[in-house]
Amino acid sequence: MSADALLALLDAQPHAKAVLAGVAAGRQELSHAYLITGPGGSGKGALAAEIAAAALATPSIEGPLTPERVDDDLRTRVHRRVHPDLAWVVPTSGAGILVEDVETQVLAAAGSTPLVASRRIFVIEEVDRLNDSAANRLLKTIEEPPAYVHLLLLSSRAGEVMDTIASRCQRIRLEGLEQAKVVERLERSGVESELARSAAGIAGPDGDLAALLADPQLGKPLREAAERYAIGSLQGNVAAPWEALLDRANAAGTRASDAVTEQGEPMLEHLEGRDKTSFVKTVEERAKRAGRQARNAELDAALSLTAAWLRDLWVLSLDAGDTVRAIDRTSALHDTLASLAATADERRALAPRLADVVDQVERSRAALKVNASEGLLLDALAVQIGSIAHGRPVTA
Repeated sequence: MSADALLALLDAQPHAKAVLAGVAAGRQELSHAYLITGPGGSGKGALAAEIAAAALATPSIEGPLTPERVDDDLRTRVHRRVHPDLAWVVPTSGAGILVEDVETQVLAAAGSTPLVASRRIFVIEEVDRLNDSAANRLLKTIEEPPAYVHLLLLSSRAGEVMDTIASRCQRIRLEGLEQAKVVERLERSGVESELARSAAGIAGPDGDLAALLADPQLGKPLREAAERYAIGSLQGNVAAPWEALLDRANAAGTRASDAVTEQGEPMLEHLEGRDKTSFVKTVEERAKRAGRQARNAELDAALSLTAAWLRDLWVLSLDAGDTVRAIDRTSALHDTLASLAATADERRALAPRLADVVDQVERSRAALKVNASEGLLLDALAVQIGSIAHGRPVTA
């Protein structure tokens, strides 16, 4: 890499360019810690790799990151993530980033001088998933890092990064992809045009979510389950429209929990007595936490899609069909609207109630984050959706 490559990457990101242009041009020193945020697919990992490549392929810590001072072989090692002075930390399965991840991959290396370059770079993905112990262990390094240590913290959920971490970092905010670019990327990967436009419309600037929604094995079943939940709740003709969503969430939780348990099994062969008992307990706690996180993530995605589908129904009731996002489901939306409101007057009366329904779904999504009981929440929400849509009193 050269600093030119970093500058070229910054051209598409105004805020990042404002923060990093001086560094890339050699006018400013690299900060000790950056928090790089933005929706999925916005290029957080690519930017972190370019920063790391520039820093680790430049011989001297005092000098600027300029093209003529870059070692191309070292840059290649960075992009392959095999540079000895680069640590790239990702969450441990579904359990998030644990204290041992921070201790072994960050703290141990941060205490030693660089092996090849004049700096050590630590990239931590999904830093919002640091557990409390891991965050507290990392905090001291962020507050008092050796001169050669630089941390690049990445997150798609800026609001969920611990304040104690975020407040000690220089922030870089990346913008999501334009919808046309998301569509183009999906079509290049073989996604049919209408599905690509629909997935991009629902996902907004989140290119990663758009790719998930366009995946026939993952996105299609999730969208279908959310749609059935929305329709069943609106029409009140399904005894338990939430069961399919809860089944999917429970399955996701079980997979994540089992993965953590399986990862811990090889260690049991080397432990005895209290050490073994303690480790078994630790793995059990991690597995429960991983299962809960995966279950909630699946439910949050389902409710997000439910809200998106109801939002499309709402804009149809306002005769604003040109703003429908799930264009591949327009026929189903029209059918549902017709079953709820046969005339223009009925649709006008229904429109504000549908807006309230969308708000109710979003409030329920927020409730999931404070450990609400999933089954009770989905059951209550289904009743509330039907009540609001039909103008009946809403129970708490």
